[in-house]
Amino acid sequence: MNFLDDYVKYFINIKHNQSYSKILASIPKWDVKFFNDMYFLLLKNGNISTAQYDLCIKLIKKHSLTFINTGVDEKKIDYFLLNPKARKEPYQTISIPREARYIGKEKIAFRFKYNPKIIEEIKNLKSKALFNENLTRYYTDDDIKLWIVKVRKSNIDKIIDILAVYKFNVDEETIVFLANCKDSIELDSTVKVINNELKITSMNNQLFYNQMLLLKERNWNV
Repeated sequence: MNFLDDYVKYFINIKHNQSYSKILASIPKWDVKFFNDMYFLLLKNGNISTAQYDLCIKLIKKHSLTFINTGVDEKKIDYFLLNPKARKEPYQTISIPREARYIGKEKIAFRFKYNPKIIEEIKNLKSKALFNENLTRYYTDDDIKLWIVKVRKSNIDKIIDILAVYKFNVDEETIVFLANCKDSIELDSTVKVINNELKITSMNNQLFYNQMLLLKERNWNV
């Protein structure tokens, strides 16, 4: 148990050991998930980023009693925490801006540094969307992950909340798109019959007009 890799692997092993279930029950789910994610990253790449490395060290220190109570020698873990190291040098963390952009076809793309709270919020948008449309995780040519969400009447308020609460940078085009979406909800369509012809003086924007057409294609009542 001389390397960070050893402690991450050890944690995953005891996680699957039923005899330690009571000891592990008090560990926050996020901490367990983070160890799990780091385990698979280490398996895949052999190393992790400097930021992930630092957080691993903090979690190992935070849960040092768990390691000790499941069989790790206390002197070994104390020595490791004083002289932490990984088998392979961590790579420098890349700064990823927190931003969201309208990318057309009623979709918003989110880009951000790994944050389980934001990921959970975005995943919850899927269950709120009409027809339970698929949430997309898209990787660019630079292996940067984008979370792409289709905007719907049922999830637009939550999308705006996420942008505000987590302080996403948005450009003018995205703001205009979302504002039009909100207007289409809050402003009633106005239709008058003039000289026996329908005259529309105000109507919802293209976003929800497309939704109505989709409903009609599926033979839903509108």
